[in-house]
Amino acid sequence: MDRGILTDGADYIFLDGRPTPFGMKQKRKLLLQREYAKKIVELSESLDIAKERYAMKVGEKDEKLKHVLERKLKPKGNKNIQDK
Repeated sequence: MDRGILTDGADYIFLDGRPTPFGMKQKRKLLLQREYAKKIVELSESLDIAKERYAMKVGEKDEKLKHVLERKLKPKGNKNIQDK
């Protein structure tokens, strides 16, 4: 598959400066690039959502562990007796 200005560019130009229409390969390439960009945006959004969900899950797990440790590890007896 050849690429370059001679194969990808327009076959002609308008002398009054109007843009030339896309060729078949150019149009197909443009549409394909748009599809790629759309898919990249969708996947990056889903990746961001997954990262947020994972962070929340890890945070909840840490909170549960912290809560259990606070509940279980309490000093026993009178404080005055322990200070002696």
